[in-house]
Formats: sequence, structure tokens, C-alpha cells
Amino acid sequence: MAGGQALERIAGDRGTAAGAIEAGSAGIADAIDELLGISSCGTADDLRTWLRRFARGLGFYGCRYIHLGHVLSGMKLEDSPPPVRFLSTSARDDFGPDGDNWALCDPVVSRIKLSFTPFPWSTGERREMSETQRAWLAQERALGVGAGLAVPVQDYAAGPAYLSFYGVEEETAIRLMEERAPELAFVGAQFHALAKTLLPVAGTGHQALLTQREIDCLRLAALGWTISQSSKELGVAHETVVFHLRKVSRKFGTNSKLRAVALAVSAGLIHI
Repeated sequence: MAGGQALERIAGDRGTAAGAIEAGSAGIADAIDELLGISSCGTADDLRTWLRRFARGLGFYGCRYIHLGHVLSGMKLEDSPPPVRFLSTSARDDFGPDGDNWALCDPVVSRIKLSFTPFPWSTGERREMSETQRAWLAQERALGVGAGLAVPVQDYAAGPAYLSFYGVEEETAIRLMEERAPELAFVGAQFHALAKTLLPVAGTGHQALLTQREIDCLRLAALGWTISQSSKELGVAHETVVFHLRKVSRKFGTNSKLRAVALAVSAGLIHI
């Protein structure tokens, strides 16, 4: 695919990213000024428009926001659920990762939950990558994406998230990371906070509606209370608490009470 065509598909209109590679850290001040306008976003579309403008101000073609949510310790990537929330500045991502396992495709995912500062990535293949990851990166390269910058957000209540800016040369991403990491981390945290209020929860199970009693039982379980302690606190029978927790687990498509708790917290259905 020709370079201009690739940019057109990524950015949505021809020439928007032309010459932006050199913007890098030089344009960060203007881009950070854009942060002042994020509070005016009232819908998911507003947030997408803001993110596109911010990404291009930094010299990138676009950006993806991925809220991974909580993943239980020891869980294999192939067993990971779809992201809790997802937003892309590119129309080609409108289908989102809901039908696919995003964790299997993007090699960046394995680093996110252990990272606290922005880091660069490239679409070059490495020996340890899976065939699924290689195929996904090959698709990105075909669209003109050579490298990018990941901005992790560690949300201990709702699970990790990250912004993944894409399109620039790796050297430019490295320079931007080295010179403006604190500002980018701040932007990531602010974006994530607003995205949790404006973006719907995606994926199977996350949209289950819980009754107030189910929420009560699940919240106490999240706090580490035993079944006996919960039944006494709520003034119900031991079997009633067990019944509600099993019902919640079925709604989330899991047999694990811990898994149900993690999903509910990630989706913002309970707060601890």
C-alpha cells in the first residue's frame, strides 16, 4: 500500500499527518494546552475527536485507548477477557477488540500492568512473539505504522489502562518519552478518568445488571468478608449470600467468585 493511502486510512483524511514526524516534543506544549479542552467532552465522540487532535499535535497519526481492567494473577493471555473499554481515533478500529482477544494481538499488553511510565514500541517482530502478534503487527506495518508510544495508567480500583499513540519513527517516540514522560503520564491519567464516565463498558459479562442485594454481597466479598460475616452484616441466611454470589458469577460468565469481584470492580459496578 502506498504511504499516502496508508496515512489516509489511519488518520481519516489525506495529509493530516504529513510532516508531523518532526513535531515530537517540540509540539508538546501546544498539545498539552489541548488538555484544557478535555473537560468539555460530553460524549464518546467528543472524546475521540479530542484524542485525535491531541495525537496529531504530538506528531502521531492517531491513538487507541484500551482499558484492560483487572486480570487475575497467573491468568494466561489466551484466557484474558476483552478490554473493559476501547476507543480509537481510526475508523478502521470501529469494530474494536470486542470480538477478538486484544491481549493476544498487541504485544504491548504484557508490559502495561508492570509499567508506570511511557515507553516506545515498534511494529518490528521479535523472536518471542506469537504468530497472532506477528500477524497483527504485519497488518499495522501494511497501514504505514512503524512505531509508537504507550502511556500506561495504573488504576488499582478499576484495573490498568493505556493510551497507544502510533505512526512515528521509533527514535521520535523515544525522544518524546525521554523529554516529556511526566506530562504524558498526566494526560493519560486525566483521559482515563474521563473515559470511565463517558465510554460504555464493553465485552461479554461486564454489562450484567446487578440487583442491590447482589451488589451488597459482592462488595463484602471484595472486602474479604467470609460468607458467615456477610450473612450477619446483611441480616440474611448463609445460603442467601451463597445464592447471590453464584448468581453474580453466572452473570459474569465465570465460576470464580474472585473473578466476578475483579470484573465488577473493573466495570465500576462496585466500589471498595
